[in-house]
Amino acid sequence: MNHSFFTEFKNVIFKEHLKKNELTSDTIIEKLCYLGEIDQLDKETDASCRKWFDDVFRFNLIRQLISHAGQFEELVIHNARIIQKNKETIETPFTWGDDDIFHAFQFFCDKHDANWNTNDQFASFNALLDDASYRFTLIHPSLNPYRSTKAFIRSQSKKGFSVGDFTKADLEGLIRSFVLKKKNLMISGPAGAGKTGLLRAMLDFVPPSEHVVVIEDAGEIKLDGPFVSYLVSPDQENLKSFCAYALRMSPDRIVLGEIRSHEVVPFILSSNTGHRGMISTIHANSAVDATSRLSVLFSLFSQGHIRYESIQRLIHKNIEYVIHVENKEIIEIVKIIGFENDKTIYDCIYNSTAQAVHGLDEMESAHF
Repeated sequence: MNHSFFTEFKNVIFKEHLKKNELTSDTIIEKLCYLGEIDQLDKETDASCRKWFDDVFRFNLIRQLISHAGQFEELVIHNARIIQKNKETIETPFTWGDDDIFHAFQFFCDKHDANWNTNDQFASFNALLDDASYRFTLIHPSLNPYRSTKAFIRSQSKKGFSVGDFTKADLEGLIRSFVLKKKNLMISGPAGAGKTGLLRAMLDFVPPSEHVVVIEDAGEIKLDGPFVSYLVSPDQENLKSFCAYALRMSPDRIVLGEIRSHEVVPFILSSNTGHRGMISTIHANSAVDATSRLSVLFSLFSQGHIRYESIQRLIHKNIEYVIHVENKEIIEIVKIIGFENDKTIYDCIYNSTAQAVHGLDEMESAHF
């Protein structure tokens, strides 16, 4: 193979792509042959150039990685030879180098207007690939000594989940009542537990006549109602501002995709101003731990303007129920009663490992 031609072929693609010019492998090969006074390019070099163009510039590399894995919830690409599917390592037959993987994802980010470089070393965005929807999270190779790209790909099923998919118990009526009675709710759980999936399922209970303001960073929550306003941005500071803007939009309820940082302050303060039916998710080890985590986040991002004890009382007063999920299953549901002597006062109304504290038929009358 003519390695110098192949190298120049790739360099031209990089340069023309930066100029946002339309590219085909034919035009680049023809141009380089003309400039190099090459009458006929050898078949091996020609095939290598076209394959690299399709694999890297046209994303066939990414398609083949996904296709090779088959059905999955999450795919982690450490390099072309080490891939984990749902936390299990799978063998791969690929011979691409780390540079090929990096450039393929770089072109893919550019197509989806996602900044991913040495200044923006993390990228996370939704994308369609061959009519399938995925959430791509990328870590730039400049962050590790081996200079390899890390890609985390989460499959987004077209099939909508119902609340019943998250529990073997008959909890749909109870959770529907939470939503219809506009209780302020938190969904807690570890990463990948199914928090967002359960949130989407619960929003199916929202009456279509309500004006719902959805605030999130990923664009994963989609409602069919005619009166839905979306405020979507990957910037955490924007999410904080959105929580404040939402109060001016006459919402019937506010839905925040996930509480991570600054947005906790306006969200909790909003719940204290009489706004009802607020729903969000948070990473936590248990339902009760969710209130502690909210208190810590609020304390950190309110910059110490409120006493910690006052923060805890504020959160315990305004968050009414916490639903904890693990491995796509509702593990427990607790009613937050209050906060006394540095402890959360709560009532566990459902636990998957034991019988519910109250019979499911009695729950609604006992807690509403």
